[in-house]
Amino acid sequence: MAHHRYQTEGIIFGSYPRGESNKAYAIFSRDFGMIYAAAQGVRNSASKLRSNVSNFNHARLDLIRGKDMWRLVDADSISGARALPLPAERACARAARIIRRLMRGERQEPRLFADIILFIEFIRVHETRQSLTRAAEIAIAMRTLAELGYGGEGEIWRTFGENSFSEFLVGEAAERKSDCVRLINARLAETHL
Repeated sequence: MAHHRYQTEGIIFGSYPRGESNKAYAIFSRDFGMIYAAAQGVRNSASKLRSNVSNFNHARLDLIRGKDMWRLVDADSISGARALPLPAERACARAARIIRRLMRGERQEPRLFADIILFIEFIRVHETRQSLTRAAEIAIAMRTLAELGYGGEGEIWRTFGENSFSEFLVGEAAERKSDCVRLINARLAETHL
């Protein structure tokens, strides 16, 4: 029986070992939203997938839908498979944790997907400037909450809900840091997730 091969773009949000040479991946995909996929033999040094599925890499992915989990069968890096420095990777991991926490089920979130790509590139460029990295984290958290329907009323939510991730939003997050952090924490506490 032939299986349909799906092609999409995705961002690798993390991985964990699965068996002797396999791995399972958390992937935020353009077409399917938050998915989990297994890749066979990817931990072997000769694996062609290995370099294209590092954390927070943006890649073209070939997937097959399995009974319980997707199977990742091919990947081609779009972002050049460059590893992020540790502080930048930690910032991306915190943003990914919020998305993984709030997204239930597979559903397209094209605006949020585009924002995450812009966020990762911003972090990559500005990773040596800790204050900018922190403001970018706050901005993407506010964007995530607003985009997934966890925002609220008021001018601050309109600002983060109507604008894509950009240096403008990073500036807004830096200027309104305490208000944003308070709103983020309140919304996350209210979700009970």
